[in-house]
Amino acid sequence: MEIHFEKLFYKVIHNKVLFRLIFHHIHTTNWVEYDNIDHIVCNNRRKFKDISSLEWIIKYKQYSLLKCKLEANELIEIDTNNALWLNEIIRKGQKELAIDLFKLLLSSNSVTNKDLLLEGIHLYDEDLIEIALSPPFSVPVLPSKLEESFKSTSNILQIKLLLDSFLGINNIIQQDNSPKNLNCNNNNNTFLKRTRDSYENNSNIKDVFQKDRLLSLILNNPQYHNPPIPLATPTLITIDKPFVSMTSPSKVRKNIELLEESLQSERKQFDTYFEYFNSKKVSLKKILYGVVSIENQNMLLDYNYYYIPDEFEQFEEKIQNIINSNTTNSKDYSRIQRLLELINSHTQKYSNKISNISLSSFHNINNFSLFLVNNKYDWKGFQNETIEEINRGFSGMAESSIDSKFKEIKAPYMDYLSFYLTVGRKKKYRYIFNFVEKILASFFLQMFYKANKREFVCLLESFSASSHSIIVSNWFEIIKRTKSDCGSFIIKDRETIDLILNNKKLLFNNSIGAKDFLFLETDLIDYAMVFNMMGPSRYINKELVYSYPLQVAIQSLNIKEIKSICDKFQIVLKKENQITYPKDKICDELADTINYFIKKENIQGVYYCLDLLSNSVNISNFIGYCEADVRLWVRLFIISIKRVSKNKVTLYLNSGFNPMVNNPQLFLEVWENANEPFLLDIQDNIQVFKKSYLNPLYIQYQDLQNRDPDSIIEIIKLVINHSKSAASDFSAANLVVNYLFRLLIQGKPGLIPFKRIESIYKFINESGVVKVQQSTLFSIYYLAIKSMKLIKFIAELPSFNESLYRIELYSIPDLTMPSNCYSETALNRFDIREYIKSEIFTFEFIFQSAPFDSILDQLFKAFLYNIENPISNIQDASFNYINTLLNYILLYLIDIRRPDLFLSHLQGIQKNHTYFYNNFFSINNNVLGNVVNYIGNSNENENLISAILGSKLRGLYTFEKYIRHYKELKYIAGFQETNLFRVVGSVPNPNIISRDHSLIFSNPNGKLAELIKQNGINLQYYPMKMYQSLIDLYPHYPGLQLSKVTLKNLLYSNSIYTLKQLFDNKYINDNDGNNKLLSYLKAQVLNHNDFKYLNWF
Repeated sequence: MEIHFEKLFYKVIHNKVLFRLIFHHIHTTNWVEYDNIDHIVCNNRRKFKDISSLEWIIKYKQYSLLKCKLEANELIEIDTNNALWLNEIIRKGQKELAIDLFKLLLSSNSVTNKDLLLEGIHLYDEDLIEIALSPPFSVPVLPSKLEESFKSTSNILQIKLLLDSFLGINNIIQQDNSPKNLNCNNNNNTFLKRTRDSYENNSNIKDVFQKDRLLSLILNNPQYHNPPIPLATPTLITIDKPFVSMTSPSKVRKNIELLEESLQSERKQFDTYFEYFNSKKVSLKKILYGVVSIENQNMLLDYNYYYIPDEFEQFEEKIQNIINSNTTNSKDYSRIQRLLELINSHTQKYSNKISNISLSSFHNINNFSLFLVNNKYDWKGFQNETIEEINRGFSGMAESSIDSKFKEIKAPYMDYLSFYLTVGRKKKYRYIFNFVEKILASFFLQMFYKANKREFVCLLESFSASSHSIIVSNWFEIIKRTKSDCGSFIIKDRETIDLILNNKKLLFNNSIGAKDFLFLETDLIDYAMVFNMMGPSRYINKELVYSYPLQVAIQSLNIKEIKSICDKFQIVLKKENQITYPKDKICDELADTINYFIKKENIQGVYYCLDLLSNSVNISNFIGYCEADVRLWVRLFIISIKRVSKNKVTLYLNSGFNPMVNNPQLFLEVWENANEPFLLDIQDNIQVFKKSYLNPLYIQYQDLQNRDPDSIIEIIKLVINHSKSAASDFSAANLVVNYLFRLLIQGKPGLIPFKRIESIYKFINESGVVKVQQSTLFSIYYLAIKSMKLIKFIAELPSFNESLYRIELYSIPDLTMPSNCYSETALNRFDIREYIKSEIFTFEFIFQSAPFDSILDQLFKAFLYNIENPISNIQDASFNYINTLLNYILLYLIDIRRPDLFLSHLQGIQKNHTYFYNNFFSINNNVLGNVVNYIGNSNENENLISAILGSKLRGLYTFEKYIRHYKELKYIAGFQETNLFRVVGSVPNPNIISRDHSLIFSNPNGKLAELIKQNGINLQYYPMKMYQSLIDLYPHYPGLQLSKVTLKNLLYSNSIYTLKQLFDNKYINDNDGNNKLLSYLKAQVLNHNDFKYLNWF
């Protein structure tokens, strides 16, 4: 069979006609199985050739597709300014792919709006920045972009690359003596001014550590602050005065005098970007209390870039003497320390503290490392309460260190732990020892609570050998004593309790919960309570504390320990407290234990004691031996069925205990009330539909993770086979079988192969004992198995959703579910049983006799109306409401990609209900949007567009707005030119331009041409290749020619890269004597505060 298929596939795929037919229609097939109705939308499946949006490609991570399309020089529309997607590819270990994509995007002439791609260049990976700044791309860096990099999360290497390019000193970029250096001094001056301003005006760069790194970059690179060539004209200079020369204070003063006149005129221009601080130097106070690095502080003093504020004037001489004291080491702290001591001895305003520091910035390893390197011996004036605030911030940060889904410790936080453990061992940082220990305590405590237990143990073991931390060593000792094979931490002796108590404050912040540790026996619990290990006894959750020792006692049949626990507390064993080691026979201890639980009416204890029995034990004898009411054993039997415990059900039935046959009425009575929440820790009676605020309904499924579908089927067969001996009353067996069958059909589609469901359905109905019931609940889940498209129709019905306003859950009464599990309010508002008739939507109808279209048609009839009947026959419904429902059907049919049904339904309304169609019906905006999205990705364009144009629309402009995405305008060629312009728009879709340019640009003298000429065209949305082709095809079309308006618009939108492309391709020139575009552009650029630094023309 397999070989035959391979041969057939080979023949089909190599047949050109069949291959083309398959290739062009494969996207319309119904092969895709959906598990979520949100995924069933008209444009969820698109041909690769129709994908041009970079935003879409990033969203779905189709990077290989992007590379293929770029290499094929296909159209890519840059419609997002997301600058981090390439960095994300690099972080995932695909740096080569990211670099290839970036180069292809920059070099391609079929890419739109490259300016948007480069908007976040300062955030790109360093390698990507270097590529963009280097030939052949040579992306210009302007002052505003530098300012963005200063204020953003850009690192120093990223900033250095941008700065080198800006100053024209990068060897990679500057390979010749071209005019690129003409503005070097001016660029230098502006940058330095802005850097200085960042210290004087905190509104620019708020991160004191980022400021410090920037200052360090400037001070340690002379080329950034010492102009390489003489200053040309004073009027162009706005440099920060003290930075003009590093040679001598006298030269600084000379340059300041030279600049004095120019400052006043230039200041107004630069005020458009930044506030200019009035003082000519930086206040000594800001240097001492606003700069982190000691090296930077010393260098600022050495270069005379300071002034002494009036408040320090009384001891100015002493300050000057300290500053002028000889020091050859810029990292020497003594001079700074003496200045701080002097100032603090004369005033109480300051406390050696760095001002304006964000406490959260210490949570960054690099920031904290920088602080430590420059402050090795004290906290630089930070008060204890401030340090505590930083610690509290770390506690919150520690909470986010655990992956909530996988309970794993996130990789970056391992670096934090390693760093702080390393710092804590160094003597020079002994002053922060307590601080580091508190940080470590926060991290380890959060990991103890939230991480996977085994991962936490591995973490401690990895650090324990090399760490000198008290936190790590004490944690390791506790975990070494309490770790177990089951993954929990179990206290086995009093010494461990003593160790935990001694470290309660240090490790656990004085808070230990009942679930943090398990106790092996009750004596240990009593001992821990004496010392309030888990807090006052009245606040302890006894059930949590005593459940594990009870489990251990049952396993060992320690009746004394069992009684000591259960006589004091009502302890309920839960599912995870599994009892092991099954016994092959009944012993006195087991019988005594079960009898004890029966007397205490602890059915959970009896249930778990039965886990100790193997399947070979005859439970009937055991039941007779124990003092138990039959009703209790019936409850146990029902619980075993509901929990799908095949072993226990087999144990009962093989022992001859079958209340379904022997006492069916008692069984039914007990079934209705058998609700053991801690034994039935399963979502048994789920609500069929759930609704969140303002969102549509969605169907819910049984979580069968703990109830094996194979075991469900086996129990169904067991129940039927052991019920055939019943004389006539199969009511109990019928209830059980239908309950178990409901679990099967409520499983998530695809979890259980349909053939298995169909097989057991046939087995039940042919058994002669019971039959699968017909109910609305069953019908709905049949529809879900058949196709989620059918459920989508029901769940998104306007009438259904509107009726359930403010109601989140919707259940359907059923014989297999308790009568108290549904809401009367919801049913009173909308009773779905009136629409989904179980006698119509049967298993046979849905799965065996009716195709999808027939089922869908039946749903239309059930919820709305029969299209063949007059609408006037519909009672209690306004025409507006009917219009809403009809539009919903049309919207739904396009969502499920059935244009044939869409057309037939629309034609049915028009043909059978002419009066309604002509006077009340109109297609709404949502339907229009869906139609346009669909016809852009299908082959049924002509019929659909004709049908839409032939119908009444709620607004022609709305349709015109949507139709911009439609690729073949020939079907709307009958529109007037003014309407066509509104369709094309001033920002046309490149697909429209590419495929229908003849329709748009065919008449250079028409009204459309005049409109385009008046409004201009946004060239950044045209790939250069497309623009070149249009110019070649329509050289005299007025709207395509570059104009001053076009250039002005490009400047206004900061589309510098687009301008550069136009310039490089010689479209911007002075060839036209009446329209000198190059001269115009130069004039505009020279008067611009940012663009005047451009050097490529």
